[in-house]
Amino acid sequence: MNAHNRLAGLNLDAKLSSIELLVARLVACGLTDHAIARSIYRSENTIKCHVRRLLRKTGTASRYELVAWLYEAGHLQPGARTFVEPARRPVTPQLSAEHLSERIRTLRVINAVHTQLNSALPHLGSL
Repeated sequence: MNAHNRLAGLNLDAKLSSIELLVARLVACGLTDHAIARSIYRSENTIKCHVRRLLRKTGTASRYELVAWLYEAGHLQPGARTFVEPARRPVTPQLSAEHLSERIRTLRVINAVHTQLNSALPHLGSL
């Protein structure tokens, strides 16, 4: 099979979200869906959905083809010890001062409740 036929069905311009790229990279490392789920604190079903979406977006039919796609699209480089990082857009704050103040108040309440729960937990064992 020549390179043209091998690449014919691949969508090398597919745009992946950061979580999709992470899952694809973990697939390339040989991890199972279960291992990926445990490593990024997601359910195994969520990972299966990500993998199906990755296969659809990239035009690949298997995890092996997905790894080949990662190389062909420039997300992996042979012999590299680290992943190729995509260009990042600068993060611009979207919250108004009022929203930010409200979020800070909410986080303080959550923190206070968390502290109260932690102090109450030892006493629950004696009930």
